[in-house]
Amino acid sequence: MTLEQLQGALAHTDVYLIDQILKGRFQPSMKLLDAGSGEGRNLHWFIKNGYTIYGIDRHSEALHYARLAAKSLNPTFQTDYFQEMGLEKILFPHQAFDAIICSAVLHFAESEAHFYTMWDELWRVLAPQGILFIRMASLTGMENEAKPLGDGRYALPDGSQRFLFRPDIREKLESHYAIEWLEPLKTVVVDAQRSMNVMVIRKAN
Repeated sequence: MTLEQLQGALAHTDVYLIDQILKGRFQPSMKLLDAGSGEGRNLHWFIKNGYTIYGIDRHSEALHYARLAAKSLNPTFQTDYFQEMGLEKILFPHQAFDAIICSAVLHFAESEAHFYTMWDELWRVLAPQGILFIRMASLTGMENEAKPLGDGRYALPDGSQRFLFRPDIREKLESHYAIEWLEPLKTVVVDAQRSMNVMVIRKAN
């Protein structure tokens, strides 16, 4: 495969999601959801290879571009699979999806309660033994740089304000949900400006 072909297949897909694709986490028989899909940057591989994948986002303009991109990648793709909605209330049945991608979304939670509301909805629509891929901002490695704003949100040196994943949140989730870690929790600190966690978990029941 040439560099151009590789770029065409994966485009701007999150590198940590590419890692999971290469490890075979996602099979064509699965029904997938990109929760907070934006313009669909993480969907190229799945659409080009005939996966059944849905995308939800609260921004109608982003979804418009996602639909256009999907049609250009696969003319038979059903663009009504992209729907406008937030993660606070996901309008799909219980256990509807075999895998969920949620990349750079949950750190926009407005409070602790908002974060857990979104988490509950993701968990509700994930089938037993389903895979949940999450990438979000983290407090780990930024304990001295992040300035608390209250209710789980912090001001970061890069100028952003984010809800940050913390060890106590992990403990609470593990105590309330049947979580099986498929990969060790990964943390990447970017030049002391921000920190990002990558989580790959299975719904154990």
